[in-house]
Amino acid sequence: MLSNLVFAVSFTYEMAVITRAVGGLVNGVVGVNKAVAGEIVSSPRNQRAAMTFLTAGWSLGLVLGPALGGLLQGVGPVGGSLPFLPPAIVVACLGVASAVAVVVFLPETRPSVGVGALCSRSGGAGGGGAEEGVELAAAGEGLGEAEEEAALAGPAGGGGGATSAAGAPAPSRAASPLDEGSGWLLCRPRVSHIVWTYTLFSCASILADEVMPLWAMAQPRHGGLGLTAGDVGIVLAGSGAVMVALQLTVCQVVMRRYSSRTLMLVGALTQIPLLLGTPVVALAAIGPGVAPTPVVPGEPQPSGDVPGVTTPWLRVPVMLAAGAFVFLRLSSAIVAFTACAVIVNASVPDHERGALNGVSMATASIGKAVGPALGGAVLAWALSSLASAWPPFVLAATMNVGVVVLVFLLPESVNKTYAMRAEEHAKAQAEGEAEPLVDEERAAGGMLPLVADAEDDDAGLQSGSE
Repeated sequence: MLSNLVFAVSFTYEMAVITRAVGGLVNGVVGVNKAVAGEIVSSPRNQRAAMTFLTAGWSLGLVLGPALGGLLQGVGPVGGSLPFLPPAIVVACLGVASAVAVVVFLPETRPSVGVGALCSRSGGAGGGGAEEGVELAAAGEGLGEAEEEAALAGPAGGGGGATSAAGAPAPSRAASPLDEGSGWLLCRPRVSHIVWTYTLFSCASILADEVMPLWAMAQPRHGGLGLTAGDVGIVLAGSGAVMVALQLTVCQVVMRRYSSRTLMLVGALTQIPLLLGTPVVALAAIGPGVAPTPVVPGEPQPSGDVPGVTTPWLRVPVMLAAGAFVFLRLSSAIVAFTACAVIVNASVPDHERGALNGVSMATASIGKAVGPALGGAVLAWALSSLASAWPPFVLAATMNVGVVVLVFLLPESVNKTYAMRAEEHAKAQAEGEAEPLVDEERAAGGMLPLVADAEDDDAGLQSGSE
């Protein structure tokens, strides 16, 4: 709130950059939202559906925010000298209202966990067993909705604690290296794999998002669409509005039906043909018989019905075609991002969920910083050298190929929560068929103790391992 107000009254470029940087440093709302959603809704199936409400709210903000900002710019008694102050004041008021709503309506999801508790927590039957029991029971992707709800209610007879497959209380969680000041999240293979997949996808998505308006406003004879800033605003607003409606209806069904890994794989895979097909719209915008020509620096922009500029009767079809590609691409990206958020939440124990969301948002910010700079540079080179906008879109599609490969390499077990994987390990261990926990689960402080020495095992466990 304060950074927006200070930004609005900035008198120098340096001051504006510093205030925006400070605002970004203290903005952890998105990561916290995802972590809280994962704690309120434990079931992966329902968590994916819940996440769509978060993304729908974000998409709605992207539609209403620019429109509201444009309407408020320069209004009021201070609008003449400080044109950006009126929208900044409204943003600050919305921030205060959001803070009040959080305090009044949002329950504390971890009321017993403070800073000291996070440093000393060891779990166990007496310390958070009920919470872990809910996670254990709710995590099965193979359960039907009725069975899942019954599992969330806990075992018959209550008791509040998790139980193992053999009917005994689940072993206590060992303190994780994170609690001990070591075992950084990104040093765990599975967690690192998920985080960097999310980062690469963020880079590819923001690259395409930032290139699209620049390409749309470039002249068709240079490889663009020849649209005005107003036309681009209409395209983005219309696509966003339809996308919000889709998220609140169709996405709810899709998210409950398919696994997180499948949704992310399909979302990233769908991006590739959509990105490669987007520049084709420019072929409809260029006038007949007009040869593409590279951009000449300092060349005046043509106006009116000049060859190579979108004529009035072509403007609407071009806008509709561009809007269709934007809508489809953003919709598939939302599906992939939502699924990735659920995978991130499921990859660590519940007490590390907030930390991992912070790490993933930080690494994704690297991609979001690199993407626009890289995309803008490649687009400028392409328009001035090739009279074509293909290169940045091909680059984004190539990044998505990398995302598809990374998601394909993820095991199916990413669809299950960390607690569910630990419970399955407990069952296998009780039956004498347990394999050692994978390195990242060992590093995360697995909920179940590992057998250190074969000579300490009983005869049945030894034969099962063999």
